Amino acid sequence: MNKSFIVGDAGGTSTQWRLVKNDEIDQFQTQGFNAFTHDIDTFASSIQASFGDKLDGSASTFIYAAGVDTEEQKNEVTKGLNSVFGNLQIENDLLGVARGLSGQDAGNICILGTGSNACYY
Repeated sequence: MNKSFIVGDAGGTSTQWRLVKNDEIDQFQTQGFNAFTHDIDTFASSIQASFGDKLDGSASTFIYAAGVDTEEQKNEVTKGLNSVFGNLQIENDLLGVARGLSGQDAGNICILGTGSNACYY
């Protein structure tokens, strides 16, 4: 089975990426992104420069970004990144941390970084 997907964790300072293809994982870092303070076109250019020809548009992509709190913000970020990624899902970074740490279980989740946040998931 040829399975691939991309996960991005975008904070205000940097974005950490994992490109998973079959049994290999490539790691990238691009500039940070916060929906309130950063320009989506600049972010998209940073992604394209870092990934180069590794993006083929077929991989499912999950991006968890700071400041993506409303459906309007999700739609704006999705629209801005559709030229870079094919199948794209955008969510808030706190949800990404909760899914990464707790999976399907309940838990107390915290982000400590450029911005801090906490929740019960």
